[in-house]
Amino acid sequence: MCGWTSQVSARVQTPKEMEVSSHYATPKASATSAHKFHSTVIIGAGMSGRETAKHLLATRAETTITFIEANKFYEADVTAPFALANKEYYHSNLSSPQHNLQIEGCTYVNGIVTAIERTGDSFVVIVGGHDDIVADCVVVATSFAHPLTKPAVGVTWSERLEELDSFRKAIAEADNVLVAGGGIVGCEVAGNVRDMLLKQSAKVIHVASGKQLLTDQFSSRERKMLTDYAKNLDRLELVLEDRVDGQSEAKVEKNASYQLKSGKTVIADVFIPSFASFRTSFLPEEAVNHKGEVKVDKKNLMSVAMPNMFAVGCNDNGEMCAIPKINNQAVTVAKNIANIVKGTGETFVHKEGMPVIQAELVALYGKGYGQINNDESKWLGQLCFACGFPFPCCLAPCVPMCGLCGFNCSRSKGGNVPAFFEALFKKGPWGPVLEKAKAKPAEDVPPGWEVEREMER
Repeated sequence: MCGWTSQVSARVQTPKEMEVSSHYATPKASATSAHKFHSTVIIGAGMSGRETAKHLLATRAETTITFIEANKFYEADVTAPFALANKEYYHSNLSSPQHNLQIEGCTYVNGIVTAIERTGDSFVVIVGGHDDIVADCVVVATSFAHPLTKPAVGVTWSERLEELDSFRKAIAEADNVLVAGGGIVGCEVAGNVRDMLLKQSAKVIHVASGKQLLTDQFSSRERKMLTDYAKNLDRLELVLEDRVDGQSEAKVEKNASYQLKSGKTVIADVFIPSFASFRTSFLPEEAVNHKGEVKVDKKNLMSVAMPNMFAVGCNDNGEMCAIPKINNQAVTVAKNIANIVKGTGETFVHKEGMPVIQAELVALYGKGYGQINNDESKWLGQLCFACGFPFPCCLAPCVPMCGLCGFNCSRSKGGNVPAFFEALFKKGPWGPVLEKAKAKPAEDVPPGWEVEREMER
């Protein structure tokens, strides 16, 4: 459920409101402007990149905006484990052609960035199969990689569907499925995969390195609740304080042998690792930390190694990956780029979005169990949850359930929680990005952004 926390972004002017006339247009420099016309490259056209572009357009800064995006389709990150288990909703609710998401006033390039070089006051962005792109400012908005639950860089939409289908079939036929990772996504994947098993004798082997499931962002009470639930499940073997050695990619192979750090050997037909790694291999070593996060000045989110390069959603400022956090990072970066373009010499100081939330509010473990995690959220988590405001009928801290959504928002746990989110995902296009894409599909497909005809439905 990574990043689901808020579906509402801050209100900004749309490109249409700013009178940008053409889908391919870029802002025009004023004849009286004292500043040169700048260029900004945003690497990654997912939510982080889109939010940054929208906020930058709203500043009216005299800069072109060029997106570089590796995939011609978009897949809602937060619904990835749900997509694996629910093929029938993938097209309608969970994915879209990338061209339906493109923002007026921006240029789009489909390709994979292989390197960024600094030459004088400018950057040279090297893109496979394309001419080099020169920019004054660069925004790295590449998010993170997650085997199977997120599409690989550069794959086609049909290749992505084939990957998901092959794993669905293998899981249904498997005797054992090995899931590695005890974080929020690993737990959701393990629970969903268990629900997908068809053989009565089949089981999931869930391996986690901690003494309990979830990370130390969560309270010991929350970690214990989820761990105790998993321990008591049938068709699931929970292995704690251990890890899978030497294998980082999802894999389908009948009776494959996997070595654990403890020396134990596990035999499984399917292996699904649930570890995130940041997609920043194109950056020089000094620009990233050991996790691949871009090292930034926490005040303005600018790279400490490469001035005028910023990072949204993949930096080392310590914030969790959630929509309100990303939105505020996008605002910070957009305003600081605008200051560079306008030559003000000012710094817009970053403020964390919804600082009261420091851990994912929902943890799911298959269709049978979910829990609300608000021990670290103080008063906000105790008062309200998914509804966004304590409506008069919502007495979550005081009653078992308010009837609005079927579960107590304060400290709920059990089957009502995953049922609520399953209904939410099935209702229609999920999240702010896909809702807009499905509401108004692009009339014309920009050259180079065509997807396979059978995928366009």
